[in-house]
Amino acid sequence: EPEASSENCDSFPCTAGAEKVSQRSDPAPLYPATVRHVDFIPYYSAKSKQQTFDAVVTCYFIDMPKCVIDCLEVIDHVLKPGGFWINLGPLHYSLAEDAGPDLSYDEVLAWFQFKGYTIVSNTSQDLSYSRDTGTIMYREQYTVAWSCLQKPMTTSALP
Repeated sequence: EPEASSENCDSFPCTAGAEKVSQRSDPAPLYPATVRHVDFIPYYSAKSKQQTFDAVVTCYFIDMPKCVIDCLEVIDHVLKPGGFWINLGPLHYSLAEDAGPDLSYDEVLAWFQFKGYTIVSNTSQDLSYSRDTGTIMYREQYTVAWSCLQKPMTTSALP
């Protein structure tokens, strides 16, 4: 796998998805991107947010909500047909007592495939996180998922 640097970003696995986004038939620009400091699930699950984004990028994120399924449902809700979900990150789930079930990354991918999504790219990469041995987050190295999935152009009556 390539080392992470600005010189070789084009060689990362999800560039295949980026190429498909650039060839889409909708001539509207992909901007503006949104970055919000809000509670993701209630904000983006609103009916007004349904099918509003060509792509959703999550980085070190899907394991943060108490229930990962809620997060996946919102990602599906906001993506336009043919849209892309690009994800980078580990699954280090919430320690909250009322947290939902922890899913493996294979189970996360299976959930999207059940919804009709196509896996454009799916790899893993070893990264370092925190080398400060005095912190609870200390890890020399761990494996993160790096994937790109495409929502089907038509939606069925699946749950």
